[in-house]
Amino acid sequence: MNVAYHYTGCFVDAAALLARAPAMGPDRLGRLIRHPHVTFAYRPESVDEGLFGTPVTLRVTGYGCDGKNEGFRVEVLTDCAPLAQQAAAIEVPHITLSVGVEEQAVNTRWLVFAPVEPFEIESVYGGYLDGIPRFSPQSAGE
Repeated sequence: MNVAYHYTGCFVDAAALLARAPAMGPDRLGRLIRHPHVTFAYRPESVDEGLFGTPVTLRVTGYGCDGKNEGFRVEVLTDCAPLAQQAAAIEVPHITLSVGVEEQAVNTRWLVFAPVEPFEIESVYGGYLDGIPRFSPQSAGE
């Protein structure tokens, strides 16, 4: 069954990520991102669900906030060749933390990211479907 995912990417635990964010700035913007992630593919035509659940390390290297979007610039670290190949194609790998009420998370890529003391956070590769991250084909209703 071919499932129409909204996007695929590496999802991080929101609480763990936000625990690191106060050092960057004490205030979040109007809307927190409930399922922070690095987007690998937006509305992909095909998805290798066999990769779902693969752990991926993200190294945070920068922070940016322009009052509309707030996020981290990251490096994707993985030994999984298919995911490494997808990650290499991402122009500006980033995680959106929060956005203004009328703003879109996709615009986080345009932030000027100030360097930060790098730190690593764990993530899991999956797909986003029906408002929920999915980490296995079974969780997508198959």
